[in-house]
Amino acid sequence: MRRLRSAAPAEARGMALAITTMAACALPLFFTSALALAIQRDLGLADEEIGLAIAAFWVLATLGSLPGGWLVDRIGPARGVHLAGACVGAGSLAIAAFADSFAAFAALLALTGLGNAIITPGMSAVVSRSLRAGRRGTTFGLQQSGPPLASVVAGIALPTAGAVLGWRWVFALGAVAAVAATGVVRDADADAGVVNRSTPPARDRRPPSRLLVLGGALASGAANGLLAYLVVFAVAAGLSTTAAGILLAFASVTCVATRIGLSMDASSRHAAANITICAGLLGAYQAVMTIGA
Repeated sequence: MRRLRSAAPAEARGMALAITTMAACALPLFFTSALALAIQRDLGLADEEIGLAIAAFWVLATLGSLPGGWLVDRIGPARGVHLAGACVGAGSLAIAAFADSFAAFAALLALTGLGNAIITPGMSAVVSRSLRAGRRGTTFGLQQSGPPLASVVAGIALPTAGAVLGWRWVFALGAVAAVAATGVVRDADADAGVVNRSTPPARDRRPPSRLLVLGGALASGAANGLLAYLVVFAVAAGLSTTAAGILLAFASVTCVATRIGLSMDASSRHAAANITICAGLLGAYQAVMTIGA
């Protein structure tokens, strides 16, 4: 009975941790996109170099995901989350203090990508262990809403803190946020909820995992290519930096709402139905981008 009474607060904490930790660790990427013009002016970077720096982030985040998962299995979810926060915090602080060239900026941003490679399996383990099966769809949706939420913060930071303090101070504040958000995760969070571990998962006909990886990679490449240059293109098209920041924030809010809304009943849908929905959304995105171009 005591475990049942503590379930609701534990699940609420798990949901809060899922979104805040993912958002905090994604801040360096979105700060780079939102503050690209200021970074370019100070470091003398071309548009292509901003794109390459963001690509370096994703290369480390992608290639490090599998080793990151192994590491989390070995040291435990909470320690994995703490390590991820340390990587993101150290990389962000080093960008603020030492980035003076394209090579330095790209290398340090890639370090924060390594932290993101660890935070995803770390927080996924916390969520999967601490929540009932019926809540996991919504909570994973919240977790994956963390990165676009970070984009909202970055969009707001562009006309506010970025204009007043400068982009280096924004990265320094991001370092504090990453360490603070991940530092509150405890070992108990991974076992705090009401979990029915004895119930085997339903058998679904799923596409081969390699196809899912390929599809996810192509989708991520398209979305992040747009993200990398959204502010730069918006300003080049005649928008002010403030309007560009608002545009970035608005697009990210839409993304957050969509992810949470579609995830609320994802646990009750057949796995193939969820994949079909994802494919439809990606197809619609590509069609809109093609027509708009």
